[in-house]
Amino acid sequence: MKLVKKEIIVFVVMTIMISVFALYNYAWFSSAIKNVKDSNVQIKTTKNLKGTYSNLESNSNGVDGDKCIKDEVLTIKCIGDSVTEGMGLPDAHKAEVGGESYPSILYTMLSESGVNATVENAGHGGEDTASIVARLGGTKLYLTDNLVFDKDGISDCLDGLIVADYGSDLYMPVNFSCTATDLNPIVINGINYKAVRRLGANNEYETYLTKSDLDSEDFVLAGSEVQITVSRHNSVNVIFAGINDDNNISFNTYIEILKKGIKASGDDYIILGPHINYYYREGFLKGSTSEERHESYVRRMEEEFGERFVDLNTLWFERAFPVALEKGYLVGMSSEERNIIKDKLSKKIVPAEFTVNNKENGVHLNEVGYAILAEIVYDKLEELGYF
Repeated sequence: MKLVKKEIIVFVVMTIMISVFALYNYAWFSSAIKNVKDSNVQIKTTKNLKGTYSNLESNSNGVDGDKCIKDEVLTIKCIGDSVTEGMGLPDAHKAEVGGESYPSILYTMLSESGVNATVENAGHGGEDTASIVARLGGTKLYLTDNLVFDKDGISDCLDGLIVADYGSDLYMPVNFSCTATDLNPIVINGINYKAVRRLGANNEYETYLTKSDLDSEDFVLAGSEVQITVSRHNSVNVIFAGINDDNNISFNTYIEILKKGIKASGDDYIILGPHINYYYREGFLKGSTSEERHESYVRRMEEEFGERFVDLNTLWFERAFPVALEKGYLVGMSSEERNIIKDKLSKKIVPAEFTVNNKENGVHLNEVGYAILAEIVYDKLEELGYF
């Protein structure tokens, strides 16, 4: 009888212990499952309107999700001359939401559409095609003459002393008219220099180098390679070039320079043909009339660059009136005034109302003119699947 009671007691104790152990494991297992589910719930991916992912939040392993997976950001570099720069506008050389330059308006449009993008305004007024393309970083640059520094660490004028090697024995002089973007620091023989613009002997702004280390050499030998600091590996480069080229440049040379820039850009680029008829001058293209030369220009550019080429001389004038009307830029004008503007555009005349200096056929546009250009670039970016 005592033995039976002992066995019953042992059985009860064992049952209690097993139950407690089971309850403990259940609680632990449930907690573990909950933690896994919570962790998964915290990983939220919100696909924006144009297909990039953002707002990744994860506390797994104590690491912020933004540090685990980098958001896909569309980086667009608008490179060119004063038309890209936005000369005469408050946001010249800038790309900012709410601005008036075409890079700024493009940035605004992308932001309002929910595109996760940044836009860089790399427009330098006065630069020719060779200088603009050199700032894409796809060509080597060399000094053509010795560069001497004075006791204050300031060099001779740098203008005219740099050439770009575009291959096939094609060397083109380059001059940098702006030091705000795509230049500093400039590296020569492993030493950093800073390019600055200052008034020269002829009371015109020129480019000079300054030394950060006054104890470094007072001269740099001709033939030294010049490395400029540019923003590389952009998602897309939008290239506007050619208005400032010399009259003696050939169309074939222009094409070869652009091709070199494309190698630096990769497959994702857009080339904008000028909105005004500088390229339809005699001697540059085949044809006896402006229309024939225009057709020759467009045909060759499409052969070389396909759908990534944009003929602004056609599209800008076609889109100008409807875009200006849609965006409310013509509000307050009479029907007669609107018809005059429409008639000018049909004849490929840039209305004074669309230029920064209120001058008919002016090269530099105002907010109205740049809104048209930005619309065209935006649509081409979308058409090519860049966002």
